[in-house]
Amino acid sequence: MREAPAFNKMKLRLFGLAGFLVLSANLHAQAVLPTFARFTHDDGLAAEDVHLLRQDRFGFLWIATADGLYMYDGYSFAHYQHTPFDSTSLPANSVTALHEDRRGTLWIGTVNGLARMNLRERAAGRFYRYSRDAENSQNLGRYGISSIIEDAAGNLWIGA
Repeated sequence: MREAPAFNKMKLRLFGLAGFLVLSANLHAQAVLPTFARFTHDDGLAAEDVHLLRQDRFGFLWIATADGLYMYDGYSFAHYQHTPFDSTSLPANSVTALHEDRRGTLWIGTVNGLARMNLRERAAGRFYRYSRDAENSQNLGRYGISSIIEDAAGNLWIGA
């Protein structure tokens, strides 16, 4: 007596499935271990105390320190600092907050006010400052900036 062809196909499928399960049970995903790199003064990162890190939409790493703002492009560092009498430099060297908004602007909070940089023009290294104005009590430059966030509507909220 011969078995029906449909029954043979079903047995073949079950044996195939069982074989697959037995073989795949012994396969384990290999854990991906993180790698760490340490940057020092010799690499171009002169600051020893890093306040925070942000990666922008272009993949550049921004490093906020007490000695200014560093940008790492994967090969070398660019260092931005406050320069007296240069209105296109940071308001202060101690950078305390970073945020990239949805338009590609990097907002930088310092102990002496707020600045912004258009990330598409980062090569120029120019910042627009919101500096201290002793006569204007509403000016953000009067305060040290502790945090910067953006809400769903695109409004920036600045903690001072």
